[in-house]
Amino acid sequence: MWYCWDRTPQTDKEMLQHMTAMHKGWSGMLKSKHYKRKTFEDAVASVPSGVDPSDWRTMCQKWNSREEQDIAERNRQNRTHQNMTYRRGSTSIYQLKDDFTDKREPDHMEVFRMGRCKDLPDGTQRWVDDESRNHFERMTQMTTPSLQSDDAALVSPKDAFVAVMGRDRPGRIRCAGKAKTLRTWYGRGESSSGGYHTQVQQLQQQLQDQNKKMEELCAERSKDRQELQDLCDERSRDRQELKNMRTQMAEMRAFMQQFAAQPSHMSRPGAGLGVRRVTSLLIIMMTMIRLL
Repeated sequence: MWYCWDRTPQTDKEMLQHMTAMHKGWSGMLKSKHYKRKTFEDAVASVPSGVDPSDWRTMCQKWNSREEQDIAERNRQNRTHQNMTYRRGSTSIYQLKDDFTDKREPDHMEVFRMGRCKDLPDGTQRWVDDESRNHFERMTQMTTPSLQSDDAALVSPKDAFVAVMGRDRPGRIRCAGKAKTLRTWYGRGESSSGGYHTQVQQLQQQLQDQNKKMEELCAERSKDRQELQDLCDERSRDRQELKNMRTQMAEMRAFMQQFAAQPSHMSRPGAGLGVRRVTSLLIIMMTMIRLL
């Protein structure tokens, strides 16, 4: 199938960007499979299929230069500091959009989630890191009516994405594909207008207010849990005291039974009266325990 389009400066620019990306990916594949982990002589000798030997030698000489090695080392160090990394490998944003099951154009938030979260068979989710999950939860909070406060206005997924992730820099738009620019995505002049900055500031302020309310709610719930724990501890102490009283009463009852079983005590004058008094006191204390 052949595709045709009108030659315009914009289409020429997009095609050049696409061909540059294709060549960069092809060159990176050759370097990964046929150059890395080899000596320079072995790499030059192992010419990949479909590549001219003289061109391959030129590529190996370029990769072996000090300038290219410094760039590779700097890029390697930069990758160690990356967060919220894209987990789909060579699958592009456009492929994700084509594979979207809802038969519509996915928004910023949905593309962000597809590129950094995996749905597991047991129904749970696995994110590439905690920061990606936290950012998505903040976006969801801004776009979900049930999670909003009464005086907070709902925002679109694109605005929520900008408020949480920050303003896009010149080059390409995050979660929109390499062909998109600030001008094509936001409109002519909108990316540098005061209204855009004002909107972003308002969204960021709204997000800060919501985070503050969430912190207050969490503090209140923590206080309630502490009060409940104190009440449980008090009940536990009461039960322990009651248990101790019952133990003492059982010991007194056993003592009285032993005392009553000895006839020598009963033969003395007034001994029966003392036993009856102690027994009456024991009955009163047991009644009080039952009432507790």
